[in-house]
Amino acid sequence: MSLATPTPVRAPRGDLLVSTVTDKALILDRAGERAHLLNASALWVFDLLDGTRSVDDIVAVIASELAVEDDTIRADVVAAVDEFTDAGLLDGDDPAPSPTAPAAVRADDEAPTAGAPPAEGTLGPYDAIGFTFVVHTADGVIADELEPLLAGLATDR
Repeated sequence: MSLATPTPVRAPRGDLLVSTVTDKALILDRAGERAHLLNASALWVFDLLDGTRSVDDIVAVIASELAVEDDTIRADVVAAVDEFTDAGLLDGDDPAPSPTAPAAVRADDEAPTAGAPPAEGTLGPYDAIGFTFVVHTADGVIADELEPLLAGLATDR
């Protein structure tokens, strides 16, 4: 994407399920069989995507709120929009293909038996937007980062 474009950025796909917890959001893309966790900055950009605003418009809104120069945040806004596009989250995008070993799977697809401890590298279960899910990762750093972010979604189901 060009760093300065008057073309409106497409809005998020209408079939995405978005759950906001404090200043973060979990986006469930059932068609792409993926889950995306947005931090506060990415969520701000995502929330401003309405199909009528350009990157310049989004930069201007955020820069005004933060009382900074547009150039201070332009590259970050462009990067966020590019990531949303690459992930297939915008209108007209085909959902990004699910990875071979998904980072997130529906809990009922691979739910442990009742009373069994979670598998090594499994976080959850969590409940968001009417879905119960667990997160599988073999990377301890990712697990350490995700656990506090998802704590507000924890469930005993």
